[in-house]
Amino acid sequence: MGCTASNPEENLVKKALRNRFKVHRSGAIIKFDKSCAWKDHIHDLEKQCGIDNKIKFVLWYDKGCWNVQSVTIEPNSSVGRNPLKEEWIGRSSFDLGEVTGDLEIHYVHPSGFSGFARNYESALKMATLSLIYSQEHISNFHGSHYIFT
Repeated sequence: MGCTASNPEENLVKKALRNRFKVHRSGAIIKFDKSCAWKDHIHDLEKQCGIDNKIKFVLWYDKGCWNVQSVTIEPNSSVGRNPLKEEWIGRSSFDLGEVTGDLEIHYVHPSGFSGFARNYESALKMATLSLIYSQEHISNFHGSHYIFT
């Protein structure tokens, strides 16, 4: 990859982009073992690496849980490229565990933009199932929003 990075945070994002196929075969999910300022660098580095808009989810560990967040469609947007599964939105704890079949999945924000799980495997499951769901149910993308079918 022809990516260049000029500071430690950028280097972390660059490394995550390089390792994306180790996280998931789609290459659409990246992982950090700790919190970092990935949002400040992801769009520019995707462009530099020739993979614009390919990363859909970022996973990172922070404060005892694994976070799952959709990458925004552009740097200053609040609209994610890929929402978490629609049926999970706004749910938490036991209710979410029943719906997902995984009691380690703990929360999904009401916007569907982010969520968290108690372990890495469950966070990866959230992102993976959401990718599959989107491929099956999101028929079109128009500018800044998804159209669900």
